[in-house]
Amino acid sequence: MTKASETLHHRLARDLQEALGACGALGGAIGYPSRHADVMRFEALDAASRLERAAASIRRDVADDEARAASQAHSQDEPDAGELSRPASE
Repeated sequence: MTKASETLHHRLARDLQEALGACGALGGAIGYPSRHADVMRFEALDAASRLERAAASIRRDVADDEARAASQAHSQDEPDAGELSRPASE
């Protein structure tokens, strides 16, 4: 399935999977208190970056869907070329 043909539901589900994976990585970073602090900081920052990318993807997916819906609504409001060429008396 290409990105263009995916529904908003599918794109958001994919984004959720990425966010949950990032949360799991963060849980792994803090789940071992005996880990060296440098390693824990690195893993925590990596998880934060993944969460930020997932959040950006969610915002982009919603904005794309809103634009697509607005475009479809606008195209339904415009008469097609055949309607424009017909005389009004028909």
